Amino acid sequence: MKTKILTLLLAASVLFTACDLKEDYTFDETPDERLIRVLEEYSETLTSAPNGWMLSVNTEISGGFTHWVTFDKSNRVVMLSDLDATWIVNPSWGDQSTSVKPIESSYRLKAMQLPSLIFDTYTYIHLLADPQAKDNEYRPGNGGAVNGEGLKSDFEFYFQGIDNGKVYLRGRYYNTLAVLTPATPEEAQAALSGDLKTVHEDFSAYLDANFVNAVATVNDQPIWLRLGSRSMTCLFSSDTRTEQVSAGLYLDMLSQTSSAPTSNMYFFEPIEINGVKFTQIRWQDNGYHLVDIEGKTYPITDAATPPIKLRLGPGKDYIRMRTNDVELAGTMKDPFLTNVYVAAYNSLFAGNGGRKIQKIEFTFGTNALGLPVAILEMTYQNSAGTNYIAKWWYKYEFNSDGSEITFTDRDQSGSSNENGREEFVRMLVDYFCYVPYTSSSGAYVNWVKDVDNIQPYTFKIDWIKNETLGSSEIVGGLERTDDPGNIFPGILLTK
Repeated sequence: MKTKILTLLLAASVLFTACDLKEDYTFDETPDERLIRVLEEYSETLTSAPNGWMLSVNTEISGGFTHWVTFDKSNRVVMLSDLDATWIVNPSWGDQSTSVKPIESSYRLKAMQLPSLIFDTYTYIHLLADPQAKDNEYRPGNGGAVNGEGLKSDFEFYFQGIDNGKVYLRGRYYNTLAVLTPATPEEAQAALSGDLKTVHEDFSAYLDANFVNAVATVNDQPIWLRLGSRSMTCLFSSDTRTEQVSAGLYLDMLSQTSSAPTSNMYFFEPIEINGVKFTQIRWQDNGYHLVDIEGKTYPITDAATPPIKLRLGPGKDYIRMRTNDVELAGTMKDPFLTNVYVAAYNSLFAGNGGRKIQKIEFTFGTNALGLPVAILEMTYQNSAGTNYIAKWWYKYEFNSDGSEITFTDRDQSGSSNENGREEFVRMLVDYFCYVPYTSSSGAYVNWVKDVDNIQPYTFKIDWIKNETLGSSEIVGGLERTDDPGNIFPGILLTK
């Protein structure tokens, strides 16, 4: 009992003593005072750059976008953006030249758990974050694949610190990485002359002229690089599978401020390729080189064919292909583009209440019995802006070495999403396997196939050159063997 009373008395003593004492901080400032000081220091940094900043933002969907920005002490920001270098916009929207049309808006520095930079009125940063991916009657999209997703980017950022003059940021919602690099007088002048876009044009022209397949050697292993002006993807083989590493990147202004024909590429954070961490791809000695964190360089050369075989199917390197008119603009070609994709898009829109195809995905797997089944998923949007998915199931078989695939039959999943759409997109679903019906009324369970006239189609499986501006996605194709050149292209996915 005495022990219990003593414990209570000691507790009370501590409580009343604590109430009597002033707060004793480890630092000379309170947390609020320190936070205010840090915000003031960041404000001074942002507003004192004599030539503005190059602000590069790594979107989740499309990689890096670079802006030239200036901040003033009245919380105003002026911005140019390289968005129009790869942004396909409806001409009816008028002047959308983000690289030559400065836009002014406001910004704030605020304490939000951590010191934060907030772009609080609409600007090019918000256009990246806008969920409107494709043009509609109200506003232009940002070039993403699917409405409702946009490019998955941020316009509110935490400050992560300053290193070698660069200010590092991270988005509050998508964890978007961003970096502010002080602009040189030459870079500022080039940006004001519209060269944020020209940098991308020079880069693409250099790649087209010098690389069919970019290849480097890391730890005695050939590495296949797919270079884009906003991102990079590389492939390298292990004993059992192909490894894939992708990263967003941003270009400097080297092609406009020096005699070099193209620009350096910088990763937002180091990436690991075959056990080595890399920070950038540098132009030197009249060519490109991978540069690791120790400064060692690895030359990048050209190759006639990829050094890695395309392995598609369940249990292999890639099990899915994704295609749409935005992510594969310039890569998707005729006759598939006009006769299949655009024809299906227009037919569905005109004949089925203004519905719009958003994307198509083909997944190669097996059913519960272990038999090969490929699922064609068509995401479409109704006139109210709601997305739906229609699915068709295909039986298929590979040849002995996996270089060809034959689709032998087709069924719907049983949903009304297919039942009410198939008549409008027959050119798409029949492209892989032609299936006629003797009856197709009511629910799909009542449809009757004309089994004697089903026409299987065989396709050659191979890599496809990615010719979409700014993109580094790895693309494969299914080429109809009965119609050479008629190719279904798709971004290759591992899951």
